[in-house]
Amino acid sequence: FPVTIFGIGNSTLWWSKQVKCITSVEDDEKWFNLIEGQLNAQYNNINYRFVKDRFAYASDFSKDTDIFIVDGSYRKECIEMILKQASFLMIIFDNSDWYPNTIRQIQNSINLVQIDFHGFGPINNYTWTTSIFLNPLRCQELKYRKTLRSIASLAQVSVED
Repeated sequence: FPVTIFGIGNSTLWWSKQVKCITSVEDDEKWFNLIEGQLNAQYNNINYRFVKDRFAYASDFSKDTDIFIVDGSYRKECIEMILKQASFLMIIFDNSDWYPNTIRQIQNSINLVQIDFHGFGPINNYTWTTSIFLNPLRCQELKYRKTLRSIASLAQVSVED
């Protein structure tokens, strides 16, 4: 699936190991320059771009993008541009509890399935919510490719299974 990430960071690096190609857009020049050195050295499947202008940033994605990760600046504008493209498979919106009006805009726009994840993230000592919005018209395209295992749990199989 083609992936576009608004906001370059750890999620870009993680996703680069999961998919063939990523477009990642950043508007903070200092952060972009810091991450760019790391990307050049280790990752060749990331098309990363520095875009300062708000409108250009929010609209800097291919029309064939299937998965959008909204984890950077101008989140409201990004969502407005994404929702104009009705063929996407999924939107992953990080820190969704911080953007109640933007989330309500997604909920009221088209018939998407919303799944919320609440809890501690990998780098902070506070909780937040990440929301995934699935396009029900394309959900059949999702397939598990790995054995389902919980991270940091005991490997168990129920006697009832």
